[in-house]
Amino acid sequence: MPPTILVVDDDSGVRHVLVEALVDAGYAIEQASDGLIALRLIARQVPDLILSDVRMPGLDGIGLATILAPHTPPIPIILMSANPLPYGCAQPFIRKPFELEALLTLMARTLPISAVVTVALTELDAASG
Repeated sequence: MPPTILVVDDDSGVRHVLVEALVDAGYAIEQASDGLIALRLIARQVPDLILSDVRMPGLDGIGLATILAPHTPPIPIILMSANPLPYGCAQPFIRKPFELEALLTLMARTLPISAVVTVALTELDAASG
């Protein structure tokens, strides 16, 4: 089963582009338009990684990361924004606009190793079949 990525962004266009690209890269995707909806989805199924916009109405990306910080095991979160990351935030971060390859590389560094191996094996199976 491919790793599940939760894409959280209030811009439906950004979500759509990310979802399409990540599905093509072999990931299972869930999506939410803000942090509160993301929390409801996480309560049903914990994703392997969260990609979250920083600035959103309601619960923003930093608020989401703060709420999830005590979660055991930790849920990796990559924050995305067109603005610089606020000082003192220790989450992995990618600045919009970004190249898909840069995001996929950051995801591979951030995902638990078991999830990275699953994606690699899926790609090998597809290439050999």
